[in-house]
Amino acid sequence: TLALKPIGGGVEIMWPAIPEIYADPVTGENDFAGYKVYRSSYFTIGPWTLVSNIPKTEAVVVNDSILFQDAGLPMGVGVYYAVTSYDTDGNESGKVNANRYPVYPLRAPNPDITKADSAHKVYVVPNPFRQHSGLLGTGEELRMEFINIPALCTIRIYTLTGELVRTIEHDDGSGSKAWGSIERLDYQVNEWMMYVTPGVYIYHVESHVTGQEGKSYIGKFAIIK
Repeated sequence: TLALKPIGGGVEIMWPAIPEIYADPVTGENDFAGYKVYRSSYFTIGPWTLVSNIPKTEAVVVNDSILFQDAGLPMGVGVYYAVTSYDTDGNESGKVNANRYPVYPLRAPNPDITKADSAHKVYVVPNPFRQHSGLLGTGEELRMEFINIPALCTIRIYTLTGELVRTIEHDDGSGSKAWGSIERLDYQVNEWMMYVTPGVYIYHVESHVTGQEGKSYIGKFAIIK
């Protein structure tokens, strides 16, 4: 089983280490040689890209688990991982431990959303939304994401007439938050779990970060279906 943790610009992966007393069920020898880490941006069926080949002598062991960080990933793209083991003859295990849902690298939070420069501007991607998010992952076609937000904040989405569409609480310390999730299948739905209609929407981001309480940012985005 893989333990996945989003980090700044990447993902931290941990899995149980193969014990030193391991013996091959056929030969009875300890011929374990290392691990291979694979990544996919589509789904657990792949296609898979080999991220790292880790010889057992180079594996980082933390509390009987192997630790590996996959850094430098593109933002806003969900990824899946699988880890295999191999022996001295090159025989490799199957990819049976892939994560069910995609994990997204963390963005740095916005320290002050009231500043007018581009580095502190809150924005939505994609904007406008045109029928598809552009993401390849199954179920991710409706994903929209608020970018450059405070580490702790509330996002409220309104219609142009001022009707509240959805309230989103953000508290994971990162600088981005999706409108819904693939686990709940609630991308682009309102407070009543109904899909929103095409149009222009207003969003209001209110910071709850210590020293920044009450500071806010207002923007707009469009949905074209």
